[in-house]
Amino acid sequence: MPKIADRKLGTVALTRRILGEVWRHPANRGHRPAAIARSLAWQVRKRVAPRRAVRPIYATMRYWADPESGATSNVVYFTERFDPVEMAFLDRFVRSGDHVIDAGANAGLYSLFLATLVGGDGRIDVFEAAPAIASKCRENLALNGLLGTSAHLHEVAISDRIGELRFRADRDVSSHVAAPGDRDERAVAVPCATLDSRIPETGRPLTVAKIDIEGAEVAGLAGFARRMEAGEPWVLLIEVVDNTLRLQGSSAAELRSLLDGFGYEVMSFDPAVGALRPATDGHEFNVVAVARSRRAQVDERLRGSPSGG
Repeated sequence: MPKIADRKLGTVALTRRILGEVWRHPANRGHRPAAIARSLAWQVRKRVAPRRAVRPIYATMRYWADPESGATSNVVYFTERFDPVEMAFLDRFVRSGDHVIDAGANAGLYSLFLATLVGGDGRIDVFEAAPAIASKCRENLALNGLLGTSAHLHEVAISDRIGELRFRADRDVSSHVAAPGDRDERAVAVPCATLDSRIPETGRPLTVAKIDIEGAEVAGLAGFARRMEAGEPWVLLIEVVDNTLRLQGSSAAELRSLLDGFGYEVMSFDPAVGALRPATDGHEFNVVAVARSRRAQVDERLRGSPSGG
């Protein structure tokens, strides 16, 4: 998900940054002036009438549009397809009845999108550690009748161990595990768990895990070793951002090495042709990591009809 909320910036600087990203964002191509107007109107509304309201999203879903939530702002600024490449991949790849994971779910917008793809016969394991944000996620899942049916919310941080850790829960869409040595009093204690300990065997194919945990990806994947060594999930959608990884004591190189050791190849998805390609050297941010043992199955799915088509 785009992460443009930054409370350290002044109002003018933040507005300039937002409008620049709105203008450049691929989802706004072809209607940039309208996107700018919509974004400015949202900035005014957030200040004048900051009330929550239920809004439609993804054709069949609804969500609480909260002016205080960066996730809602991202929908306004960049449309409901705020991650156009990743969402195009999911739309083409995920099938009804699949088992998927949304780790670092924030308010649950990705979870709602995934719910439209897996249907009532599928399963979504949703992870959000920040207590106040997890409450918003819970509300959105419940609003759509998903909570406890196809969607299962885990209010824990993803880690390589089971226990407790310190978490910066005050960062909105960029909330994260407190970095080593960070003694900021705003950090709170939250439970942590491994994905291996939380993801059940369901008899459904575990096809996708979207993991967006702000630099804690190495620890998160280390706690997923048992399933990943077996080629599950077939695909990981994961951030590989060196500066956030380094804040957590790891690096992009370490994350890539870990993925390779688990038998995953880092790829990129080309929405124009609906196919995977090898990632270019130095490619980072959101990548598609495919289990080598599942590559033929992944390619076969991508050659078929998109889920939404």
